[in-house]
Amino acid sequence: ILTKIDDVSVFNDTCVRWQINLGRINPQIAYVISIKGQRLDPMESVHEETVNLTTNSRTPEVCLALYPGTNYTVNISTAPPRRSVPAVIGFQTAEDDLLEDDGIFNISIFNETCLKLNRHSRKVGSEHMYQFTVLGQRWYLDNFCHATSFNFTTWERAPVVCLDLYPTTDYTVNVTLLSSPKGHSVQITIATPPAVKQTISNISGFNETCLRWRSIETADMEEMYLFHIWGQRWYQKEFAQEMTFNISSSSRDPEVCLDLHPGTDYNVSLRALSSELPVVISLTTQITEPPLPEVEFFMVHGGPLPRLRLRKAKEKNGPISSYQVLVLPLAFQSTFSCDSEGAASFFSNTSDADGYVAAELLAKDVPDDAMEILIGDRLYYGEYYNAPLKRGNDYCIILRITSEWNKIRHSHCYRWRVLDWAPWLLW
Repeated sequence: ILTKIDDVSVFNDTCVRWQINLGRINPQIAYVISIKGQRLDPMESVHEETVNLTTNSRTPEVCLALYPGTNYTVNISTAPPRRSVPAVIGFQTAEDDLLEDDGIFNISIFNETCLKLNRHSRKVGSEHMYQFTVLGQRWYLDNFCHATSFNFTTWERAPVVCLDLYPTTDYTVNVTLLSSPKGHSVQITIATPPAVKQTISNISGFNETCLRWRSIETADMEEMYLFHIWGQRWYQKEFAQEMTFNISSSSRDPEVCLDLHPGTDYNVSLRALSSELPVVISLTTQITEPPLPEVEFFMVHGGPLPRLRLRKAKEKNGPISSYQVLVLPLAFQSTFSCDSEGAASFFSNTSDADGYVAAELLAKDVPDDAMEILIGDRLYYGEYYNAPLKRGNDYCIILRITSEWNKIRHSHCYRWRVLDWAPWLLW
C-alpha cells in the first residue's frame, strides 16, 4: 500500500506538519525526515541531519533544531517496509534577532586532547579570536610543569582545536573569547592517559650492574622511571631477589647503577610512568671471591695426624665448585698463589716447591654438617692421593675454596703452618 503524504506546511519557523489518509485505520507509521540547510555567508558549513518520527496521528508534526537565517530543504518519507511518495518542502528560517554577540560558549572534549567550542549565538559574518592558556602538571613529579598559551582566530561557529599535550598529565585549559565585550572565559580540566607508544630506546648495560637509555620525550622534561627487578640463581634454587623502586630524571640519556648480588641472572623491567609499555633487559653479574667456610685445624703434639674439620661455605657470591687441601713445603709458601691452577697430585709432583693436592671434594659431595679430613691418611679424595707427611718436616697446609661460573674463576684460601708436628694457626 502506497502511503500518500499531503499538505506539507511550516509553522513556528522551524516546525513541519503534514497529512495522510488511511481510511478508518490509524496504524503506527515511522517517518524519515531528511534535512539539508545552506547559509549564504562563507563561514558556514552545510547543515545536514536525519530525524526519525513514529506516530499514529493523521496530521503528524515535528519541530526541528534549525539554524537561523538558513535556506532548508526538508524531505519526508515513510520508513521501510511501508512505501510512500516523498514530500519535499523548502523554506528559510528567520535571522537571529541578536545584533551583537553575547560572548557565551561552551567546550566539549573528544579524542582526549581535542576541544570543540560551541557558540550560543553570534553576529552573522563576524570573526572571533580565542585565547588559550594551558597548564599541565604530574602528580608524581614536583618539578614537572608544561605551560603554553596561544591565540586562535576563526569565522566558524563551532571551531575545533587539538592540543599538543603530554601523556599522564593533569591539565587546566582556560579559553577566553577576546572579541566579546565581556571577555567571556571557560575553564576545563583534561587528564591525559599514558602513552601507548614506547618512550624508552637504546637501553644497554655497562659496568656489569649499571644501565643507560635514551628518553624519547622532549629534552629537559622531568620523567619518573619505575624499576622492577627479579634475580635468580640456577645453582641455588632457594635464592630469589625482587626489588621495586623509582627514580626521577630530566636527562635525555639517564643512567643508574643497581645494587645487585654477584653470580646472579637478572631480568630488569623499566617503564616511564608516562607510558604503558615497559622495556625489559637481562643482566648477569659475575661471581666474586667465595666466602670462607667454618673451618678448624687440630694438631695434637705427638699425635699421629693433623686433622681438618670444615662446614660447607654459603654460596652468596657464586656457585662453589670444589674444596681442595694442598700440602706445600713451608719454605715455599710465599711463592704460592691461591688462584693458581697448576697444582699437581702427589705422584705427578716433580718439584717440592710446587707442593701437591692431597684431597679434592666437589661441592655437591660435601655434607651440610661438618666433615673431617686427616692430613696424610693414605686415602684418595677425588682423584688425589692424601700422602703421609714426612715427620720432622715443616709444612704449610692450605684449604682452597674455588668458585667457577661463566668462564670466571675465583678462589679463597685458608693457610696453617705445621712445624715438626707442632701446628698453630698462621692466619
